[in-house]
Amino acid sequence: MGSRQPTVNETDIARVVPSFSVNALAGAERDHLRTTFREADTALTSTVQWVLSCAAEGPITAGDLIARTYRASAGGNALEGPPLAYAQYELLRRVHFALELTLQAVTRVLDEGPRSIRRVATVIASEELEPGLLRMEILASSSPLATRTLAEFNASLTEDRLIGPVLRREARTLERTSSQVAYALGLLLFARNAVLRSSALAPASRTVAEAALALVRRPDITPLREVVADLITFVVERHLYTTFRKMAGGQPCSLRFVSEGGRLERTDQATGAGMSGDRLTNLLVMLADVGYLARVGKSYAIADDARSLLQ
Repeated sequence: MGSRQPTVNETDIARVVPSFSVNALAGAERDHLRTTFREADTALTSTVQWVLSCAAEGPITAGDLIARTYRASAGGNALEGPPLAYAQYELLRRVHFALELTLQAVTRVLDEGPRSIRRVATVIASEELEPGLLRMEILASSSPLATRTLAEFNASLTEDRLIGPVLRREARTLERTSSQVAYALGLLLFARNAVLRSSALAPASRTVAEAALALVRRPDITPLREVVADLITFVVERHLYTTFRKMAGGQPCSLRFVSEGGRLERTDQATGAGMSGDRLTNLLVMLADVGYLARVGKSYAIADDARSLLQ
């Protein structure tokens, strides 16, 4: 049998590929999307205006913009519109990641065998923190969480590191479960402090985020081992409740563990702390697609066609 001849040549590629390339939309499709960005509902147009104004000052990334708004609002500065909305969303993302990281730590302890919730908490709180966490510059001491009060732990946190980008990869790969829970507590405590400085960041009432922050809204003299125990209990109960609810709706089982005779037993489900998408990245990509932003490495700069949109 003879070899099959190619059916796509260089001319075909040159004609088709631009339709799938970033910054390459043209003609009616590009014009329609540009009109949408200019004349859509107030929330979208105001967000576009905010993004383009920031890009006019210098290259931006979604992570930079979100960190900037979170830092400003957490510092007590009054924000409104899209900056405030993204600061609020960022706080929720960080709380969610803290809970996910704690869940990962719990499942890693259970990999060693079935244990009660109380025993899981004791194992984590009693273990010395690892050098890796210190290298992340989150804390200045490696002493076990069980040896500290809430106030002592809060005072040992490095605020500049906790207000910066979440160190997801580093946190997921920490060797000791105590270090993962310490980082999770750091994120929760900083979120709590941010809400105290700016009530506009407060999560809606009767939500998981509000309940999670209530765990660290305790008297300063509270032993940290109690906070760790309550956090782990909260994470375990939320995981079981949420997963069973999803299963009742027809979704596949994703239980990381089951409760048997007062002890938690590990399942074969893989685990890893996830973090919600920032949403803003998608908007930057679309603005680049229509030629309002230009790629500069991994950042975006304002394009000449967008300057007329700035008010």
